[in-house]
Amino acid sequence: MKGFVCDENETPLTGVNILLINTNTGSTSNSDGRFIFKLNSGINFVVFSYVGFIRDTLFLTLERGDTVFRQVKLKPSFILMPEITVSATEISESERLIKKVIENKSSYLNKLNNYSYDAYTRTVLFVPIMDSVRFGGITQILSKGYFEKPDKFQEVILSKIQTKNITEAHNIFSIGKIPNVLEEYLIFDDERIISPLNSNALKYYNYQITDTMYLSGDPVYNVEFNPQNKNLPLFTGTLSILGSKLVPVKVELSGKEKVVSKVRKNIEVKQQHQVYENQFWLPIEVTYNSVIDLGMPGFPPISLNQQSLISSYEINDTSKPYLFDEYILKQEPVSGRDSDILWKVKQVQPLTDREQREFARIDSIVENANLFFRLAINLTRSVTAPGSSLITSINDFYHFNRVEGNYLGAGLNLKEVLHPFIITASAGYGFSDRRTKYLLSVKYGKNPFAVPYIKAFNRLNYADKFYEYNRLDITAYSLLFKDDYADYYYSSGYEAGIDNNISNNLSLSFSFLHEKHSPAYVNTGYSFFNKEKKYRNPYFVQSGVFNSLNFSFKYNNQNYYDFGFISAADVSQNYTEIKYDLSVSSDKLNSDFSFVQSYLSLRRHQKFSPALNVTVTFNYGKLKKDKAEQFKFHLPGNYGLFGPSTTFRTIASDEFRGSDYYAVFVENNFKNILFNLLGVPFLKNSRYDLVAYYNGGILSDEPFAGKTLYQEAGLGIDNIITFLRFDFTKQLTKHKTEDYVFSLRLSL
Repeated sequence: MKGFVCDENETPLTGVNILLINTNTGSTSNSDGRFIFKLNSGINFVVFSYVGFIRDTLFLTLERGDTVFRQVKLKPSFILMPEITVSATEISESERLIKKVIENKSSYLNKLNNYSYDAYTRTVLFVPIMDSVRFGGITQILSKGYFEKPDKFQEVILSKIQTKNITEAHNIFSIGKIPNVLEEYLIFDDERIISPLNSNALKYYNYQITDTMYLSGDPVYNVEFNPQNKNLPLFTGTLSILGSKLVPVKVELSGKEKVVSKVRKNIEVKQQHQVYENQFWLPIEVTYNSVIDLGMPGFPPISLNQQSLISSYEINDTSKPYLFDEYILKQEPVSGRDSDILWKVKQVQPLTDREQREFARIDSIVENANLFFRLAINLTRSVTAPGSSLITSINDFYHFNRVEGNYLGAGLNLKEVLHPFIITASAGYGFSDRRTKYLLSVKYGKNPFAVPYIKAFNRLNYADKFYEYNRLDITAYSLLFKDDYADYYYSSGYEAGIDNNISNNLSLSFSFLHEKHSPAYVNTGYSFFNKEKKYRNPYFVQSGVFNSLNFSFKYNNQNYYDFGFISAADVSQNYTEIKYDLSVSSDKLNSDFSFVQSYLSLRRHQKFSPALNVTVTFNYGKLKKDKAEQFKFHLPGNYGLFGPSTTFRTIASDEFRGSDYYAVFVENNFKNILFNLLGVPFLKNSRYDLVAYYNGGILSDEPFAGKTLYQEAGLGIDNIITFLRFDFTKQLTKHKTEDYVFSLRLSL
């Protein structure tokens, strides 16, 4: 059924709820008042309802393949309260209503154990051009969402349609986890905003009943709310509360300048709710407006209008439990034929007349574009399309360091080609050390819970295997500043083992490693600048054959977004990460050295309040028996733009090594709240976050013999041009390094 819904004056009504009686199938009208509603063959009763209007019911008898058109006129039914001066008593009535809704929500949420739904999401991008704003692209997505108490959620993208200037790989504008005002917090990117129906909401928001309308004969109270504390990131807006059920049937949220995430501002959310199974009020439509602003020169702000239609709820179904993994969002696109069927049978919203015209205009521009522009789009599609990329990291093709000089090579990822085998291969040549390196890894992934693998390699290794050096960072700093902060040695051999994925959060690994070590030296003095400066010599490593048994344990309950071309962590939630590694080598394994090396890393991220977002990391390492230099631990220094927060900013390189290692890194993100409280010009009500941190470390060997604690502390400003962080660090333990350091790094 296609149609048009309007009021008595034939003014289009946007967001009218459309429900098929005795089912969980629903839809809504678009901003033109138009709708498309998929029905069953036979007899159908379709209800149209809208707050402030009398609902209408259509009776339709259809045969398979029928298409009908209907115009539906809804009659108003509301009582508008006259404008009056609000007194303390009237405010009390508003608070009393909100208190009842909060008290009621726990019993309501306790009944909702799990649900799934179908979603259609239409996203329109607007870009500034000269003095006007134009359509920059249109995307449409069909997805399936799953929820299970207390907080398990996953959305699976099934099919996509987009204008030709947006590749399928970059069409990632799904509905995501639906903001629910009944929950304690509303999640937007990296921000957790106190909900206007939080258990303690009356401490944070002011409320006022502005008018009363009716929905199917029941009174609906429109309650406006605004923040009590102007310095906290809180919403203003309206809650439409159904009096008989004490649940919100309509929600409007506006973040204005107060709610700003890492990449978004001007956040607005509108929701409409529909009753299912006579007791569950769930969103049927969500509209999300925001401005994506990277704050980078040459990247103008992009306005985003996103509308999601949610239908076909299955509630408290225990017959087919869903297996969640670590991803909040992932992509499992269906085949072309199945995709066509999905678009025919799933509930969707028609594009407005203007959107259809702009869709055709953008496609026409791309089709008639010059060859270079079309090649650029096809290249991004081939490189970043989900699951189809055959290349490994860009560093496998080129990198630079003081040992290899210019390295040229190639890398292939054959994960999807020879299933269930997962083959990764890379090889290349260092022009300064005149050596060929290679890595071949073969995994058998038929059983995801136990994945055997074997690796053969001849490579340049980093001296500290527990620190994740960034080769792109080393390349940039070597070429630009003649500063290569890592230390190296050559390693050749093989490794065989098995990865055990016990659960989504827990994995174990067992392996046998045979490798031959030899020292590496400075082989080039090249750099774009600083011609007179010399590279630091790598420290001496012991040569020989090392055979070891290895065990690793990893636990991480953090969730991720799979965008196809990149995987991003969900930083809005609390999480715990535990890593433990144990390596044992002895003459019984025909090894030239006997040692036991253990390493433990514990990290906890906890959001206590809007201004208390604490991350604590504790690292411990111990090396026993033969203490080969390449296996010693070090205090990680301030390593360029890509260095993590768990580094010592006042240490410039890996000059401090030891066999016993302890370190603690404590950091709190105050968000923007302290800047607001202090009224700091330019920083108040901005995207910039204030960060405070403390780092402490102990090494058993020189220069900190006797286990002297090395300490530093500092302040940082995060979200500079979105992805940069500026730190000022003061050395608390006097040493030959700088007393204080200003540093800049990426904050991804």
